[in-house]
This record gives sequence, C-alpha cells and structure tokens, in this order.
Amino acid sequence: MRKFLLSDFFFLLILIIVVFVVYGKAINFQYTNFDDKELINKNNDIRQINKLFVTDCYYGDDTQYYRPVLNLSFLVESFLFKDNSKIYHITNIVLYILSLFVIYLFLSELKFNKTILKFLVLLFSVHPILSSVPVWVPARNDTLLITFFLLSLINFISYIKTDKIKYLILHFLFLSISLFSKETAVLLIFVYPLLIYCFNLKINKKQVINNCLFVIFLLIFYFVLRNKAVLSIHISVYFNNFLYYVKNIFVGLMFYIEKLLYPTNMPIAIYDLKPTIQTYIINLIVFFSLLYVYYKKITDRKIFIFAVLFFLVAMLPTFAQEEYLFLTHRIIVSLVGILILLTSILEKLINRYHRIKIYFNVIFFFIFFLFAFCSFMQTEKYKDSFTFWINVYQDSPKYHTACSGLANEYLSLKYYDKAIELLFEAKKLKNTYDNDFDICTALIAKGDTDNAKERLLRLSELKDNFFVFRYLSEIFYVQGDFENSKIYADKAVKMNSNDKVILKHYEKLTKALNNKK
Repeated sequence: MRKFLLSDFFFLLILIIVVFVVYGKAINFQYTNFDDKELINKNNDIRQINKLFVTDCYYGDDTQYYRPVLNLSFLVESFLFKDNSKIYHITNIVLYILSLFVIYLFLSELKFNKTILKFLVLLFSVHPILSSVPVWVPARNDTLLITFFLLSLINFISYIKTDKIKYLILHFLFLSISLFSKETAVLLIFVYPLLIYCFNLKINKKQVINNCLFVIFLLIFYFVLRNKAVLSIHISVYFNNFLYYVKNIFVGLMFYIEKLLYPTNMPIAIYDLKPTIQTYIINLIVFFSLLYVYYKKITDRKIFIFAVLFFLVAMLPTFAQEEYLFLTHRIIVSLVGILILLTSILEKLINRYHRIKIYFNVIFFFIFFLFAFCSFMQTEKYKDSFTFWINVYQDSPKYHTACSGLANEYLSLKYYDKAIELLFEAKKLKNTYDNDFDICTALIAKGDTDNAKERLLRLSELKDNFFVFRYLSEIFYVQGDFENSKIYADKAVKMNSNDKVILKHYEKLTKALNNKK
C-alpha cells in the first residue's frame, strides 16, 4: 500500500469542506421514519450486541437483510451518545466522505491520473443522485460496504506486489467487514479475478491458493451464520419470476443512467418504473457512445471491461427484490466503475488533444456549482418525516408504503380523516394484515372504537398479535365489558409479559372485576 502524500491530505481537506458545505445542514435534520428510526430504536441497548450475527438487521428472522456491521455502528452510537439525531447524521456525512476518499485511493493505486480523479470525485461528491447518501441515515450500509471492500482491494493489490502476509490479513479483514455490511459484497468477490486480468497483475500460485482458501472459508462461515439468522429465499423464486427481475434490471439501469446524466427532478423513491421517451433517448446515446469508445480504443479495452462489469455487478443485487423500489443512494457502490471509465477516457483525450484541458476546467466548474446547488436544495426533502413522506407520495402515489407512511404522519398531526383515507388507499393497493392493523390504529385514535373493534376482531382470527389483543382488551374495558376485556388481556400478557402498558391495564382490569363481584 502506497504512502499518503501531502497532496492526498490536501485533497481530503477540500473534500471535507465541500461535503460539509453542501450537506452539513443535514446535521440538524430529524428522522424520516423510513427505516432510520426503527433501526436506531432497535439498536438502543448495547446488550443487543450478542444478537448481531444471529438475527436480521431488525433483530428478527422474517427478512433477508443480514447486516451486522450496520447494526454495530448504530449500537456504538447509541451507547456513546444515546438518541442524539445529530450524531447519526454527522456519522453518515463522515462515512460518505470516507467512502469517496477511499474510492480515490483505490483508483490512485491503479495508476489513474490523480488530477483528473480529484476533479471527478469532487464533482460526484455533490452530484444530486448521491445527495441521499449523506443525509438519509440507513444509506450508510452502502458507504460501509464500498469503503471496506475497496480497502480490501487495496490490500489485495499490495499483497500481490509484496507477498507480505500482513496485507493478506488486512485484505480479508476488510473483505469480511464489507461482507457483513451488506449482501452485495458476495457478488463483488468476482471483482478480484477481474482485477487481476484487466490490470495485468502478476499473481503466483501460492498467492492464488491463499486467497482461494480464505475466500472459501469466509463464504462458508458467512452463509452458515446468515442461513440461521434471516429468511432464506429459495433460488427457484428467481427462476419462476425471471422476466420480472429482468425487467427490473433493464428498466432500473436505464433510470440510473438517465439520472446520472440528466439529474433533474431527482426523486426520493420511485415504485413501478415507467421509462419515458427521454429515458430511451439518453440510454441509446450512452450505449452507442460506449460502443464507439470501445471499438475506437479511446480507452484500454480491458479497463473498459472492468469498469462496465464493476458497475453491473455492483448494481445487480439491488434489483433482486420482490417489490423493487428505485432508491438513488445505491449508486455509490457502482461509482467506482463510472469513475474508472470517465477518468480513462478523459486522460486519453487530454493527452491526445491538449487544448481540451481548458474546456474541461470550464465545464467542470460550471457543472460542479450547478450540482452543488441542486444537491443543497434536494436535501431539504429529508429534513423531517412529514416533508419526506410528502415527497415520497408525490414520487410514487401508487406505492402502498408511500400511502401508509404519509398516513402515519397525518395521524401524528391528528388529521384523522386524511390518515384513514390514505390507509384505505394503501389497503386497496396491497391488501395486507399490516395495512388493516394501521386502519384500526387510526380509527382508535379518531375515537371510532366500534368500527375499530369490529376490524380488530377479524384480525384476531387471522393470527395472534400482541397489539391486536391489547387494543381489543382496552376497547372492551372502556365499553364496560370486563369479561371479554380479560380474555384478550390474558392473551396479550401471555405473548408479552414484560410490556408495561398491558401490565398496568391488567392491574386496572383486575380491580374492576373484583369490584364488580
């Protein structure tokens, strides 16, 4: 691993200043109530550390999200700073800066032009498509992933060049951390042989064996833990829904490319993507431009292949979801491929046509300040939960979670009718148990207990739910039906005997029954 130069530290300082100027106001932002509050609340007890590797990231077993390192970051913050939202936002901004700087270090290690790299990294640091990364707390799983994965690659290169065991150890330490940060790292392992081939790295037989043994052991260890911790998805699901996932990949990639090149009206989230004529035109231009670059050898073909495949491999896991939601922060992992391609093309063009350098500087400063202003404004969408969900609903009015998320915001503001209207809209879009339960909660808040009781009774027949039983017991109690109240209170206590609310209610109910006798 090469030593840091004074110019590297100076670049890091500039990067820190730029990012904090554009995104620093996010330190005073509230939570969006889209995963962030839930993840933070579930990681507010350091004793949860013993569950990190044996549950999913929500400390359950009903999702496929296995991210112990993400939860560990929340646990450390909670232990040191409690529920201080400023700290979580500062950490996100710092991780964003760190990920960008490590991308720069990795590409410098591959001998790309450092001056061009600095310009491009600064440009993308304020690109609107990445504006959610430093301001939305759960986006840190991607910055953690790319930071540790690239640190692994840097040490992998050093090990190949020096054959020193310390670099092998560091390489697999960082690879392990990236793997336990986000599942995407499993596919990124294919980058290692690709890196050797495309950059003509000389690796001996011993080094190949050492790396293979470590990778095999790590993957076995990872999948054994993961299969015990999270909901497993059988591979047949992907084959049975092959066309659905292929559509997600092609349409999703087109949207990312469009927003990279034409980042206007940047959404928070889009559900059920519908390409426009503009989307097709931009992607056709990109496709034929890449063909031209490849066949005219404007850049080295092996480097071209590495850049494109890195981009695709990093993006593919984001589309393997039952309900695909377009979220822009995911592009941070693929940024490596984008920067490699742009840097290599610009380097060749500048070397061939020296006067391009002048135009490049002018264009850079114009786009940089335009992007910085747009990102500065874009972050306002994340300033509080109500603003966030209003924007999500505007982006995707047919997304059931957008309806229920905004409904919960109206409910907190005591706009009961508007909340109930949105919850019924969510139920119409996706008829789930959770949507029905949310409707009951809204009806109780409004004071319509008769309607709520009727719906809760139907829900109680579908499955055992602590809150359904608790609410039913409370409603029957208010209505003076203590016998039925006790039936559901007994069920609730049986499910959760540590809940203070139900225990207090049970005590009050017992006194009422004794007085009645």
